[in-house]
Amino acid sequence: MRVVGLYEIEEPLTGPVWFQPALKLIFDTLKLTMAYKTLFPFVEAELDKKLREAGFAASAPGHTVLRLSSDGQQSVAFRWTGSGSEVYYDPARGFLSAEGNVPGSVHETFGKVTAVAKGLLESDWPDEVKWSELYSVVRILSDKQPLDSYSTTYSPKIVERMTKLLGVSVKPFLFAVFGSSETLVGQPLSEVPDWTNIILEPFIQNPKYYFMKVVFRRQELSEVVGFASKLEKSVESIISEIEAH
Repeated sequence: MRVVGLYEIEEPLTGPVWFQPALKLIFDTLKLTMAYKTLFPFVEAELDKKLREAGFAASAPGHTVLRLSSDGQQSVAFRWTGSGSEVYYDPARGFLSAEGNVPGSVHETFGKVTAVAKGLLESDWPDEVKWSELYSVVRILSDKQPLDSYSTTYSPKIVERMTKLLGVSVKPFLFAVFGSSETLVGQPLSEVPDWTNIILEPFIQNPKYYFMKVVFRRQELSEVVGFASKLEKSVESIISEIEAH
């Protein structure tokens, strides 16, 4: 059984079920974003008209909200609501995104938003797109304790050296990896167009949950859409790998 957003889905995990624990996935945040090379890439009134035609509604008069991005920046964005997900347009940062906590709904909304953007930009598409990104925050409940699982993912020698250095007995607390084909010196990691980052740690408020952040950013929109379509299985596979050792 898995929990996706607020919904339980009864389906087997990949691989032999007797080798894998029952996992529950709770998507607190799932965001698919297109970043544009030119700021203020759309005329707000035109974007509003096309999104309404696509079935979205303004959330309030003026439909603007104050946003705090994952890198700590504040900005004002326009907001529309749809069935199970929302659309945000941040003109000052050149961001257009679909967001929610039900992967299927966010994926569908992002497809509609992409079609609207293509129609408005016409011949400038896709050259005007700087990069696209998946950002997700997931809580995962397993039959194993995260604080115990991490101990096997690090070299015992490193933990022993840290224990000697600090003078107290310590264990690994999190697991984090990144990947990029770009030169990372001299630019913020939040702007690297080819970037993958996964952080897995115990959920502070309740450490029986894993707490995972996933960032997958590419210049090719299709790569991000493809990764988003298999996100749930990827999360499950990561947990299974952590717990297998």
